Amino acid sequence: MGKTDLTSSLGLTGMDDPKLSPPSSILLETQAAGKLTGISRATPPVRHYWISKGTNLVLLASDLMFMGNGATDARSQLEALLAG
Repeated sequence: MGKTDLTSSLGLTGMDDPKLSPPSSILLETQAAGKLTGISRATPPVRHYWISKGTNLVLLASDLMFMGNGATDARSQLEALLAG
């Protein structure tokens, strides 16, 4: 659950809206409704917190990050090939 996604889904205009705090209450309400919950690209302590609260999905990175890392690796391989 990202604050930006949640803000848009709730029809809010800012990420500081009181409806977003505490996020754990939204998580509990969502779970009580029988829905799955998840978070995106959080730091290890934040991931641990949400996992301890019962979130079902933890995304470690975005597709854009994976593509960027792949492009960086490919460039490094090409540079090594050209240098060698």
